[in-house]
Amino acid sequence: MRVCPFAIPVSGMSPELIEHIFEPFFTTKETGKGTGLGLAAVYGIVRQHRGFVSIDSTLGIGTTFSVYLPLSTRYVRGEKHDGEDSAGSVPEHTLMVVEDEDILRDTIVELLAHHGYRVLAASDGPSALALWKHHASQIELMISDMMMPGGISGQQLGEQLVQERPALRVILMSGYSDEILDHEVHPRDSIPFLAKPFSYQVLLETVRHCLG
Repeated sequence: MRVCPFAIPVSGMSPELIEHIFEPFFTTKETGKGTGLGLAAVYGIVRQHRGFVSIDSTLGIGTTFSVYLPLSTRYVRGEKHDGEDSAGSVPEHTLMVVEDEDILRDTIVELLAHHGYRVLAASDGPSALALWKHHASQIELMISDMMMPGGISGQQLGEQLVQERPALRVILMSGYSDEILDHEVHPRDSIPFLAKPFSYQVLLETVRHCLG
């Protein structure tokens, strides 16, 4: 194994905080200052490469993360680890991710690309329509946030694109609860819905299910 230690210039973390540090969307920052996806993405990528991450932290002193990776990255043909497929094992499909939050969009794109999908990305409805204009015949699945700037909701976008191409699959996601979401923009029962925060395993399983 090869270890890659790196130190975090903070005052250290408590054992209670360390227990949650790799959970998706977990953050100690103020609202709007961070999503908590950084370490979750690191953990997922390291595990995909058969490695692990250790934490050495002392309150008042600081924190060191050590990333351990195998010296050889060659996988045995057909072998799976922890129920996950190795990168490149999924037949190529073209997906479109529509999400206005840059960090979340980039994380989803990186995860899906790592698993062999071709991914197009847009930050809102209008930019998604521009991508669709040039790649409609290739896009098999759209993953979209429900509430976005640009005057087009994720559900409206999905309904418009499905009218043009009925074979298109759609997954909607949102961080708003059922009580906050207006029933007019709530996903229909036939459309898969991901409630934020969700794990990368749930995202991959939903995508695979939609693509059959």
